[in-house]
Amino acid sequence: MAGLYWKLLLQGEFGILSYYLSLVGFPNAKGILSDGHTILVTLALVDFWQWGPLTALVFLAARSSMSSTPLEAAYLDGASRWRAFVDVTLPALWPTIFVVSLIRAIDSFKDFDKIFVMTGGGPGTASELISLYTWRTAFKLWEFGYGAALCIFVYLVIYCGTQFTLVKARKGTLQ
Repeated sequence: MAGLYWKLLLQGEFGILSYYLSLVGFPNAKGILSDGHTILVTLALVDFWQWGPLTALVFLAARSSMSSTPLEAAYLDGASRWRAFVDVTLPALWPTIFVVSLIRAIDSFKDFDKIFVMTGGGPGTASELISLYTWRTAFKLWEFGYGAALCIFVYLVIYCGTQFTLVKARKGTLQ
């Protein structure tokens, strides 16, 4: 649904957002979904629009569950707001930041629907991510073996990346 919504907003001649962007001074706003230079940034912004509020809510919940005692102690010791954030709040939020970042990274590997609806992988192959390439290989080109091998490869990349970051996080060297 998000992909269809943004496709209608950014549609060349009739999209309301592309119209207003062209009025503000973006010369290529009417072709934002068909320009190979802007399509990945546009897709990233749409993904952030879709999942940014959820991640912010998770961070807010983690921040709200923190004890206020360490922050009060930092303020009593003369720490500025920035130093208290960097030295007290950020280390306390690190496990939440790690988990949310890991989940979003894994989710970005399987992002298919928005890209398929908005661009179909185009223009050309400018926005064809691995998920769309795998689908196209298996179901458009009828190469099921190669498509299955791509799925296994993506799984192994995600698994190895996750294990690497988990090992680093356990050692405490990821910060």
